[in-house]
Amino acid sequence: MDTNNASDTRTEAYIDRGPVSAAVATLYAQSTLGDHIRVEPAHATTVRVFHNPDGVPYDMWGSGTQALWRLLCSLAYSADTVSLYEVVSRLDARNRRAVATALAEFCA
Repeated sequence: MDTNNASDTRTEAYIDRGPVSAAVATLYAQSTLGDHIRVEPAHATTVRVFHNPDGVPYDMWGSGTQALWRLLCSLAYSADTVSLYEVVSRLDARNRRAVATALAEFCA
């Protein structure tokens, strides 16, 4: 998957409760990604994370926020890969802190 092409980018992810959902909750609450996505229960053990249909289109998100979305997808799906260097190099201090906290929760 070409992660730089918006047409190839996932618009939603289903995430099992546990370390991945804890990391997603942190990214949602503490980073700019929370301004562009929604999180809602999907099933008893799964949450649905998706691009806010009433919000700014993905193509117009900042490069750091797009990198956060790709990171979220790579945490949720082993088929999606992302360079942590690419993600971190695009982030401001607030988003770096959110990623550090999210990855710590993911690895706990």
